[in-house]
Amino acid sequence: FRDGFLHADRTQTNIGIVRATANTIFIHLFKPITGSIVINDRKREIIAVNRFVPRGISLQVKFHPSAIGLQAVVDDPLPVYIQRHALNRLDERLGLQANNVHSHLFFSLYEQPVNYVPGNGCTLIEFNMYEYKVGYLLTTLHEDKLISRSFLFLTNDATPEGRKLRQLTGLIKHDKKYLGIDKLSTFTAYKIHEDEELSTLFHDAGCGSLLDAKNLQAIAAEYTPDRNKSTL
Repeated sequence: FRDGFLHADRTQTNIGIVRATANTIFIHLFKPITGSIVINDRKREIIAVNRFVPRGISLQVKFHPSAIGLQAVVDDPLPVYIQRHALNRLDERLGLQANNVHSHLFFSLYEQPVNYVPGNGCTLIEFNMYEYKVGYLLTTLHEDKLISRSFLFLTNDATPEGRKLRQLTGLIKHDKKYLGIDKLSTFTAYKIHEDEELSTLFHDAGCGSLLDAKNLQAIAAEYTPDRNKSTL
């Protein structure tokens, strides 16, 4: 959703049939559909959560507001957009290769039922990387659009799991940031799942999926923590 998507059109190939013409694969670049919206008196850049298919057709993620815990005058399906800020937080807090995350963002939401936590004037849509719950998309209703305004990592104070972790440990936002447990890359690099005491703590807080997400290491960006498990 930063530079665009490449689509390989293989309809002009002879794979599996008698060769009649030269095999040709057409590569198309589709730029993200961007726009802007004024929120709290500031203009924000937003990007449609969509995917292009052959012939330039765009499949757009849409939700009935009521399906994600929001109230609207008319409950028609509304398109989902993601704010540039949220996209940056998604990349920063997961530390995974952006092409994997951005493609999965569409597939995890398109015509899929989602779990959500209702909030005050917003909703937290659960976001999973494959089968691993890693956080929430903080989403609000703005006229005829649903806007994901930020990505909250699972340990964030504004999530149910983050609040539970704070109750168990007394750690506040800045403590979590200092320890690095506000991003997935710390969990995979520390190998926290190998420590019995820490594993028990995070499971009790509802963050056990972050320990299982060690299997995402194959698509993780390079990261070396400045502390070890014993320090944590």
